[in-house]
Amino acid sequence: MQVINALIEQSFEYTAKKKNLAVRRDEIGDLMEVIAINISLGGFPACVSTVKEYVQERREILSSIKKVMDYEAFMQSCFINSRFAKGILSEMKHISNFSDNTKEITKALGVLNDYAVKLYQQYSNRLEEAMRILSVKLQRECAPDSKHAEELMFTFTYSENIEGDQVPRTKDVECSPHLKLLHPGSNLRIYFYWCDDAIEDGKKVLVGRIGRHPY
Repeated sequence: MQVINALIEQSFEYTAKKKNLAVRRDEIGDLMEVIAINISLGGFPACVSTVKEYVQERREILSSIKKVMDYEAFMQSCFINSRFAKGILSEMKHISNFSDNTKEITKALGVLNDYAVKLYQQYSNRLEEAMRILSVKLQRECAPDSKHAEELMFTFTYSENIEGDQVPRTKDVECSPHLKLLHPGSNLRIYFYWCDDAIEDGKKVLVGRIGRHPY
């Protein structure tokens, strides 16, 4: 699946080919027609005018993807405040009825992407409250799992600036908080950690595993 994003820059240009203001006036008129009429009437349902709408449109596309490999490849650009563990696709391939659960997975990843780091910053001393808020926003259970720390270590890649050069690094992070998708007893889960100072300067939520519990 391929999604193409395009900005029609010619609509904003003034060049020698446009010898009079009438050409520019007609172009502006065309743009105003799109803004004032066609979009409101549904003529261009995929058009967006804000970053928030653009992100939501991409996530809608993601939710409709049926093949797990296509989903994993496209999801990287739908959650720019997230960092996914190395090899995260290996477990996603084992998700039962994957194509039936893409909406659920996408919604959960969206909530983590949009709120996890901010909640950690606000409730770093009371993470139970941060998990409660995530549960409310997603209407799914969010819980810790510190009893299985050894099985919940996931490897993340990042780069470190050393004397002006970006040097590749890896770090293992315990992702024991998890969202239980579908229902409280479900084996479809997302394991994550709020953020890590070494990875993306602590500005991204770390998603370690999407799928079954690993023990």
